[in-house]
Amino acid sequence: MLNKTAIVIRTFSGRDRFFKRICDSVFNQTFTDSIVCVLNVGDSSFSHDGFVGINRPLYYTSDVLELFDYLDKEKVKYISILDDDDSLSPEFYSRLISVLANNKYCFSAKAITTHVNKVFECVENNRVRISRTEPLNHHLKNGLLPLDTLRYRGALELSSFIFDYNSFKELVFIHDLKEPAFFWPFIIHFGLKFDIFILEEAMAFKHIREVSSYNEDNFTHREQSKYNNYLRMKFHELYRVQDVGLNNFMCKLLFC
Repeated sequence: MLNKTAIVIRTFSGRDRFFKRICDSVFNQTFTDSIVCVLNVGDSSFSHDGFVGINRPLYYTSDVLELFDYLDKEKVKYISILDDDDSLSPEFYSRLISVLANNKYCFSAKAITTHVNKVFECVENNRVRISRTEPLNHHLKNGLLPLDTLRYRGALELSSFIFDYNSFKELVFIHDLKEPAFFWPFIIHFGLKFDIFILEEAMAFKHIREVSSYNEDNFTHREQSKYNNYLRMKFHELYRVQDVGLNNFMCKLLFC
């Protein structure tokens, strides 16, 4: 159990078809030393019906503190956060954890990420049709992630990351893991404190609905005004943190 990994799927009510897809992606991984958790980020109307047909155990909670209490007891080494409309290459965890754990060139890194492909799709009745695929960040080169990358919204995707668990937990409670806009302020905070290694291979997929209802919209595209307000609030908080590096970075991001 040296590399035990927590895989946390964020979801909410009405997302059964996407939830099933990400579960298929997770349970078809070649890496097996993992525990899979479901974090309900919606209201109490969330139904466990989406779990029907899933043959592996899932830990379910709506409470972030409860989630991390459980993961502490499980003594996990790494953590990955997925949204319900993501998908991954079957070798994603095996490949990234092997590099993070053994590669002498990223010994200082407390997280690893990979290239991402954007998958554009349409929901048509009971099926999802893929219209096209585009590279997201294939310009990033193998090695430690340049800090300048953190300045650009959408340059990185949460689903493409595996974090050292203790390093992730050190910062996560300053942010709100249940918010769709969680990732960008968090990864700025994390990347200015810890090194991140990027692997020059496309192994994560960001699915984007081109036309959709609220329940079928991309996980991070819902409620844009709330999304933007959260970003603004967290950026202001990070700017006020008594850390010279973080303060200078946020000053350039906010005022330049």
